[in-house]
Amino acid sequence: MAWTWQFEKADGSRTEPPLEPEEFTTQSDAESWVGEFWRVLRDGGVDQVVLFEDGTKVYGPMSLHPAEPEHEPAGAPPRREPGGTAATGADDPDPDPDPEPEPGVADDGPRGGVGVDGLEGFGGVTADPGAVSGPRIIDGA
Repeated sequence: MAWTWQFEKADGSRTEPPLEPEEFTTQSDAESWVGEFWRVLRDGGVDQVVLFEDGTKVYGPMSLHPAEPEHEPAGAPPRREPGGTAATGADDPDPDPDPEPEPGVADDGPRGGVGVDGLEGFGGVTADPGAVSGPRIIDGA
């Protein structure tokens, strides 16, 4: 059995890859190769690939371009990618290591307790040391 890739432009027309793959003896080997070289292929003008086994199409076309981002709610903060970059690819040169708490959320500091919208006691911190641990309503909050 021989597993091979067909390289295509976005319109489905065939194109020559920037590097020539071998014939693979397993589907796993073929998929691993694309997994390793997809950026080189994409940057070399390949938009999508199709996998064949002995000349029979197995699947594809499979795009080598990122999926379109999902719609973000208005006012949502930018998504962060691994390495501290925003989804736009911009670097965040000065990340705030101690951001201000969100409105309606109180931070009890090093004790770890947090009060949320008139509740206190999360993290085992309560106003009354004799009280049962857990959230409780605070009058006048």
